[in-house]
Amino acid sequence: MSVDWHAVHAHLRRGGVVAHPTETVYGFAAPVSEDGVAALRALKGRQPDRPFLVLVPDNHRGREWLDELVWTPPARELARRFWPGPVTLILSDRGGRIPQGVRNVDGGVAVRVSPHPVAGELLTRWDGPLLSTSANRSGDPPAVTAQDVEASFPEAIDEGSLLVVDGGALEPSLPSTLVDCTGDRPWIVREGAVPARTLTRELEEIHGR
Repeated sequence: MSVDWHAVHAHLRRGGVVAHPTETVYGFAAPVSEDGVAALRALKGRQPDRPFLVLVPDNHRGREWLDELVWTPPARELARRFWPGPVTLILSDRGGRIPQGVRNVDGGVAVRVSPHPVAGELLTRWDGPLLSTSANRSGDPPAVTAQDVEASFPEAIDEGSLLVVDGGALEPSLPSTLVDCTGDRPWIVREGAVPARTLTRELEEIHGR
């Protein structure tokens, strides 16, 4: 697989959206900004009350960005055991630095470090976090190939607002498991690729919703 990373980086800097493979499904990536939120909402047709998550690079820059959020001891332990991987943690953004559309109504921000090599390379070359969401219209099945994305969004590709990185076909997968770590005890908001029983076995503080 050959990717023109210079073109990908330039596309993001212009405010475009990039579709790329992750460890679960193909996802959309956009800069962490109000404009990035607006671009993803327009592309997916998502309602304003559903925030986007943030993919963070597995490097020093990513750790610096994450350190601005509030980490409870259970959240740190989950990140240590399951990152990079399909576990998304919701952490408090008490400083309010994250734009609306990423923060939920309680001030939480969903974050993840992806183990997929293409997603990792994208984030490393961008040298910072990116907004992320599944590369499909709201309510449609998730995309597991670049061709799925291209078939669903031909207009956006033709007009130049969407760039698709073909990382091959993905095996069908559940979405990431979503864990809220903003309170004293974490709780599982959505069971996904990592089963709840695995989390509860690894960390006694976690309990189901």
